[in-house]
Amino acid sequence: YEGVEKLKHPHPISNVEVVLAAHPSFPAKRIVDLVQIAKARPGQINYATASAGSPAHLAGELFSMRVGIRMQNIAYKGGSPAVTDLIGGQVELMFGNPINVVTHVNNGRLKALAVSGKRRLPGMPGVPTFGEGGVENFDVGFWQGLVAPAGVPRPIVDRLATEVTRILGLPDIKEKMEAMGSDAYIATPDEFAARMRADAAKYADVVKQRSIKVQ
Repeated sequence: YEGVEKLKHPHPISNVEVVLAAHPSFPAKRIVDLVQIAKARPGQINYATASAGSPAHLAGELFSMRVGIRMQNIAYKGGSPAVTDLIGGQVELMFGNPINVVTHVNNGRLKALAVSGKRRLPGMPGVPTFGEGGVENFDVGFWQGLVAPAGVPRPIVDRLATEVTRILGLPDIKEKMEAMGSDAYIATPDEFAARMRADAAKYADVVKQRSIKVQ
């Protein structure tokens, strides 16, 4: 999120929610269970993320701040090795992209405690949202989008926005995106720019309070 104010003509493509997954042996079945365990073991529970300072890492620290606990982030170099160690029991929890865990959750190799956003994911309908687990308005989904150089004429930017919106609305595109745990993000460039600024401000506070070193 650093340098977001310098980006010009942004257009959203997708919104990806964050899943909190756990090794099957981890005793928590619900968010309230995790909070109780973490308060009894301050700083001792570890959770994996794809990298330090990643959206999932920021989501994990924001969650900890919201519920008043301390956990230890184990930063990996990518989502795949993080999932591998979670399945192997080297780490207890993981905040991550749904595409990395959905298959393992559905076949029982992992369990998912919650997913961010306002609704359950189609690929994991049995997994409650953080809101259902008592953590209201936990909107930590991360976005993907397009940006263009500042000098691109506005008519071209508007044409690009129109075409991207049309493509994202195609049923087969929406179906494929949902299968990967993401949603088509429909918004104007101005609306997307406002979201980027809001997220940058929100996570700047998390980075400061938790002294996060971004890789």
